[in-house]
Amino acid sequence: MTSHKRRRAIVIGGSLGGLFTASVLQAIGWEVAVFERSPGQLESRGGGLVLQPDVLEAFRFGGVRRPPEMGVRSKYRIFLDPHGEIVERLLMPQTQTAWSILYSLLKESLHPGLVHAGEALVRLEQLGDEMLATFASGRVERADLLVGADGPRSTVRQWLSRGDAPAYAGYVAWRGLLPEGSLDREVTARLTNAFAFQQGPDHQMLTYLIPGEDGSIRPGERRLNWVWYRNLAAGRCWMRP
Repeated sequence: MTSHKRRRAIVIGGSLGGLFTASVLQAIGWEVAVFERSPGQLESRGGGLVLQPDVLEAFRFGGVRRPPEMGVRSKYRIFLDPHGEIVERLLMPQTQTAWSILYSLLKESLHPGLVHAGEALVRLEQLGDEMLATFASGRVERADLLVGADGPRSTVRQWLSRGDAPAYAGYVAWRGLLPEGSLDREVTARLTNAFAFQQGPDHQMLTYLIPGEDGSIRPGERRLNWVWYRNLAAGRCWMRP
């Protein structure tokens, strides 16, 4: 009788990319372990994002249970002048959701104990057909497949592409969230059912409504997600180390 060893994968990074990868691998029968260097939970991180069709397809493929409504729907994209007046309106229906909602649903879909927090990768080795991962805690893991999903300052990337470094793109972005109730009625009315843009020679700002902190999409209980992009010369902006 031929015995088939169950294939094992290690995912480095427990944010959305890592959890999506783990969900898909789990769905096709792999044994998976996710290692996240942050010791705490990540639910409170991230802001808003557009709920794209491929996200829903990944949820379906991975068997991730989701509520009927995962976000706030909008019908139009609007473009505002510096005084807040609408200068263009385009029909472009879409749904905006929250990073935390996707994170929580994905994490709940994974087998208990699959995600290991507070494990920072320090070394990679290839031993024949296997990958060997060593963590700062002293933990050592073997796997048939290792996936690097550990963000822009990826340890996996540093090991695989030594000497490569990120290059400044020429702009920075600030983002934040506001409770819908903190906005005045005129602003709320302008931004309801719309994904709004305002831009100038060296900047662009966009805003849209997303579910509240508890996932509510009821008017008055949602949040406004905003992102402000600015072109800045290197050295003129503060960057988190």
